Amino acid sequence: IVRSDLFLRQDDTRTLAERYIETHLPAGATILTQPYSAVLTPSREGLTEALTRNLGSAEAASTKFQLQLALDPYPSPAYRLIYLGRGGLDAEKIYVDPADLGGSAGLEPLRRLGVTYVLVKRYNRPDPETSAFLTALAREGRRVAAFSPYRPGISEADQARIDPFLHNTDARIDDALERPGPPLEIWQLNAPGT
Repeated sequence: IVRSDLFLRQDDTRTLAERYIETHLPAGATILTQPYSAVLTPSREGLTEALTRNLGSAEAASTKFQLQLALDPYPSPAYRLIYLGRGGLDAEKIYVDPADLGGSAGLEPLRRLGVTYVLVKRYNRPDPETSAFLTALAREGRRVAAFSPYRPGISEADQARIDPFLHNTDARIDDALERPGPPLEIWQLNAPGT
């Protein structure tokens, strides 16, 4: 019980990534992220853009978003957030389908959206849906930070076998884990042609 309590007191990888972003990336930067990743504050402009795109105007948004937009002072740092996924009922999110990334298009759809940084969740086993995107990211980007839940010295083979501990799952706290949360990486996109 003591070991479990000490483990759960460690900062989650998502908290570490959030701190890194807030201290190293410029406020207002456009970041591609994923749901259930680090909790980042959307910029007022980015939130207005998403609400307008999904609802026709920010004025059509729910009271929750009206109150968020009216905050004065607005929380800082804040970022223009784009989400990797197929979308859904989230009025405040702009999504990019992973199927549109990689291949001959590379990361051009992200560049058209002004994305300069990518916060990506890794899994201990490859995800076929994001493999072309991750290949393009390795070719057209530069990894600037990584946050692992595994203890130093844990082999890639062991990491592939041992699930990270996520609070909303029934994953066990394995001795190979140092902290909760998924593996996370922050990438900066290269300028076109570099």
